[in-house]
Amino acid sequence: MNSDIKSLLIRVCGTISYLIVIFFFVTFILFLHNDVKDAFKEAWSVSVSFLSVLASLGAAVIAAYLFTDWRIVQRAQSKSEISKKVISSLIKLKSDADKYHFNVQFHAKAYEYQHDKDISKDYKLRCLNEAKNSQKEKDEYDSNLETNLINFFELLDLYESIFNEILLEEADREIKFKVYFFSINGLLSQVINGQNDKNIKYTSDMLKLFKLDFEQKFYTRMINALKKNITLENS
Repeated sequence: MNSDIKSLLIRVCGTISYLIVIFFFVTFILFLHNDVKDAFKEAWSVSVSFLSVLASLGAAVIAAYLFTDWRIVQRAQSKSEISKKVISSLIKLKSDADKYHFNVQFHAKAYEYQHDKDISKDYKLRCLNEAKNSQKEKDEYDSNLETNLINFFELLDLYESIFNEILLEEADREIKFKVYFFSINGLLSQVINGQNDKNIKYTSDMLKLFKLDFEQKFYTRMINALKKNITLENS
């Protein structure tokens, strides 16, 4: 940026010098041709006045460039800061969900353990009771999920409206983006209510696919896109 400003100053000063020299000699020749008294002095006087005009124009050009450059820098810094906030919000949304995903998959395993003769009855019973008594865990997850989704979408909307860039298509917001999170809730409900173990196994397997789909289609893509906006000064 400093080199660009230096280059602009050199070009502006060079242009002004070139114009003032040409103007002086043209004026001086005209004054000589018209027998103006003290032609050199008069030509110099007029040239000085013209120089002040050129200097004002040059200053305006430099000021306009500096203002434009400042706006570009400010926009980049603002984009960097908001991008970091969106990334942080998205990471929290996923990391919180992943924690409950791990827990609910453990609870789902409790129903599979019922048919495993190599596992003690006491352990199977304890795991099954934990699964059926995880309502508090489900309520906690629902509350955290709601807060995390609100925070994320508020920051996402701010980013997309300010920079006119779409990170998440409107058609994907309500179902495809959220299916992983809502499926955790669904599996928690199943293990609490003690549904058929085959249904629980099916939902558990689908949840794993939804997690992978979310990571590939949304999470990784959005994180990588936002990281490109983070400037070195703000990293």
